[in-house]
Amino acid sequence: MGLRKIIWLKFLLTLLIGAAIFTFDVSIQLGVAGGVPYVALVLMGLWYGNKNTGLYLGIIASILTIIGYYLSPDGGEEWKVLLNRTYAGFAIWIVALGVFYQKKALQKVENYSRKLSKSKDDLEGKVKERTAELAEALEHQKDLNDHKTRFVSIASHEFRTPLSVVLSSASLVSKYTESDQQNKREKHIDRIKSSVQNLVTILDDFLSLDKLEQGKLEG
Repeated sequence: MGLRKIIWLKFLLTLLIGAAIFTFDVSIQLGVAGGVPYVALVLMGLWYGNKNTGLYLGIIASILTIIGYYLSPDGGEEWKVLLNRTYAGFAIWIVALGVFYQKKALQKVENYSRKLSKSKDDLEGKVKERTAELAEALEHQKDLNDHKTRFVSIASHEFRTPLSVVLSSASLVSKYTESDQQNKREKHIDRIKSSVQNLVTILDDFLSLDKLEQGKLEG
């Protein structure tokens, strides 16, 4: 059922209840507290979302009570009639104000609930965002560790080769003690120098990469 149909149904039912109470009021003698049933009309304000509806119905009920006073058949003493109508008006407005403040309190609760729900949604969104950022950071750290592991493996291999050359050349240099073996000694000394220079280059590359990765992490 559409919202507009529901609103019209509420209005029609309220109108029928008001008409039934008014018909009952003008059909009984004034000595009876015929205005009291209008409280039921005011209670219909609980069915509406607007907090002011109870006050509007209270005004309508008060007007109908006054009209009923003039249209109802005579009966009973005048002071009793006035007392009954006064009591009816008092009951109408007690209920109307009760409906008003109850609906007002309910609206505050609903507004707070909506704000709480919005805050919850915002918090969940932030948690998801931070979780995604953390997952991305962890993935980046994992990739970085993998790169470092591969680099260390490659560097170890690169260090091992020139060190082996230095070791073997140093051993051979120690065997060439004769003066006519100077060329061979110089050859192996050059190999040692070249291997040491290669080691220095590899070490510089290693330190440069390490500083680069640290800069990425700090940034």
